[in-house]
Amino acid sequence: MQLGIFSEAVKDFSRLIVAHPTVAGYVDNRTVALRSLGLFQEALADANRAVHLAPHKAFVYHSRGLVFEDLKQFAAALSDFDQAISLNPNNPGFIVERARIKAEAGRTSEAIEDLSRAIAQDPGNLPALKQRGMTHLALGDPNAAAGDLLAYSRAVPNDPEVATAIATIKPAAGRKPSTP
Repeated sequence: MQLGIFSEAVKDFSRLIVAHPTVAGYVDNRTVALRSLGLFQEALADANRAVHLAPHKAFVYHSRGLVFEDLKQFAAALSDFDQAISLNPNNPGFIVERARIKAEAGRTSEAIEDLSRAIAQDPGNLPALKQRGMTHLALGDPNAAAGDLLAYSRAVPNDPEVATAIATIKPAAGRKPSTP
C-alpha cells in the first residue's frame, strides 16, 4: 500500500513540475517519493535538479545528501550536509542526520561531536540524545551513554532498543575497571 502512495506522489509531483518547472520544492518532493520507492538514481537526478534550481536553499542539499547516503556515497552525502548546515546552522535536525552518516561512515568521534552540538542547541533533542547514547555504548563507554539514554527513556519509556541498552549499561556501570 505504501508503494502505491509514493507512486502516486511521483505522478502528482511530475504533473506539478511540468506546470511549474522552476519550483525546486516540487522537484525536491518528487526526490523524496523516488527515494521511498528505492529509485535512487532517479532521485539523484531530481536532487541535482533541485540544487540547480535553488542553490541557496538548505533543504535541497539535505535531500541530495540523503540520496547520496542511500547510494553509500558518504563523502558526497557529508559535503551536502555541510552545505545545508552552512545555509541553516540553527537546524539541529541537519546536524543529527550528518552525525548519523558520519557514524555509518566509521567517523564516530566526529558523530559524537555533532550530536553534542545538536544537544547544546536543543537539550531536549530526543533523536540526538538517543543516537549519542547508542554511539557511546557502541564505543564501549557505558558511563557516557547512561545519561543520554536515561534522559531519552524518561521521555520515550517504551523504546525497546533503549530499554535493552540501559539493561546492559547497569551491570557494566556497576563493575569496576579491571587492574593490570
